[in-house]
Amino acid sequence: MSKEEENKAVVRRIEEEIIEKGDWSVLPDHITPNFVLHEINQDYRGQEGLKQLITHLRSVFPDYYQTIEYMVAEGDMVAIFYTIGGTFKGELLGIAPTGKGITFKEAVLARFENGKQAEVWVYYDALTFYKKLGISPPSG
Repeated sequence: MSKEEENKAVVRRIEEEIIEKGDWSVLPDHITPNFVLHEINQDYRGQEGLKQLITHLRSVFPDYYQTIEYMVAEGDMVAIFYTIGGTFKGELLGIAPTGKGITFKEAVLARFENGKQAEVWVYYDALTFYKKLGISPPSG
């Protein structure tokens, strides 16, 4: 198996074991200790940072899901294209939940070191995200 295919397999394992099942014990197997996830409004650092983000997403969207549509890999980089969804049932940025369901597209670029995710950049249309939830985007 090529390095690119191995990295894509790690993405799938993160999806299945961590995102879907919530098995935090496998974080060290797939994420480097100095991991950084760059979100639109903040960075999440280390394995605990990723755990914090996923826990937060689950509190806002209890039925949160993300489906891998396709991946492209070259060298130590993998681009992942997702469909994301869930029901807005928890507070988000100080905004009360609306109970509305949402589905949107997200692109992620992941950099690998020694077969583990080291850095991730998340891209999505935040304005459309807020509009679909029926809320105004935060100012600033």
